[in-house]
Parts: sequence; structure tokens; C-alpha cells
Amino acid sequence: ASHDFKFIDAYISYLKSKHVAVMKEIWYWGGHKNEKQLSEGCKWADKIFCEWGLANAVWYSKNNKDNKPVYIRMHAQEVRERAQKFGRQINTNDIEEIIFVSENIRAQAIELFGYPKEKTKFIPNFVMDNEFYFSIRKSSNNKVVLGLLGFVPQTKRLDRAVSLLDTLRKSDIDGR
Repeated sequence: ASHDFKFIDAYISYLKSKHVAVMKEIWYWGGHKNEKQLSEGCKWADKIFCEWGLANAVWYSKNNKDNKPVYIRMHAQEVRERAQKFGRQINTNDIEEIIFVSENIRAQAIELFGYPKEKTKFIPNFVMDNEFYFSIRKSSNNKVVLGLLGFVPQTKRLDRAVSLLDTLRKSDIDGR
């Protein structure tokens, strides 16, 4: 259940390759329009995975009538002011586990929302390393190559990347 599957799609593909039945339930950021569809999906599933701890996680934490294992995966968005309203509404009694993409986000959520630490776990985002390949540079080529992965939202600190680039250029690190 999610409004955005970009961080979990590769894992869903992996599960499907192992013949695991997966149903994607598409939510809006702040809610869902079809309560009947949600109830049917809940009955169909053996386990429920909420990618993002937003309205989807709130709904499943309060409407899990069959006591199915519910997992929530939280990112940085959930501890930001705009989304904190969802974290405060999650009923952790009916949640199997809340997974965090960083220890920092986990600590913030525990402090903000009072989640029991034993119901939380840190599992970092994964990178599909087979999607990246790097050409090996000749040893005579000493140029520095920087890569930048993601710079939105502001918390990803594009300003630090620009500062690093500026420092490297001033240090004459590539011999120019």
C-alpha cells in the first residue's frame, strides 16, 4: 500500500520472480477514496506492507480486523512537519514492525511519536548495483569524477555537494 513505489518496486519485482503473489494498492498521499477496495485487499493479503508511514499506515493500523502482520517502512518524509500527523495516528499495537531507512530517522520517529523501540528496525535502502557500471579509467588519467544521486528535497544537501565541488576545483586535485 503506497502513494509512491519507487523505492520498493525492485523488491516487488524480485518477489514476483519468486512466484510470490503481490497486489499493489495505490493510495493518495493523504488518503484513499475506496474503502471497499481497501477491505477486499486486506482480506486477500497474508501480509500487509505499507511503503511510507502516511495515511496508508494509519488506515491499516486501525482497520486490521483479521490481525494480519502489518509492516510499515518509513523514510525521512514521515518525520518532517507536514507528515507528522500520520505518525502520531499509527496504532503500534496492531503493527508487526516499523522499518526505517536510517538510524537517524528511526531515532527521530521514536522520540516524536513514542514508538516502542522493539517494534522498530533499521534496514537501509538498497541499491541495485547491476544497474550501474563504471568504466575503468586509465591510470594516466587522474581526473576526478563526481556523481550526485538525488538532491531533492533540501535535506539531501545539494549545498554540500556544490561546496565539495568548489573545494576540489580550488585544490587543483586533477592537475589542471
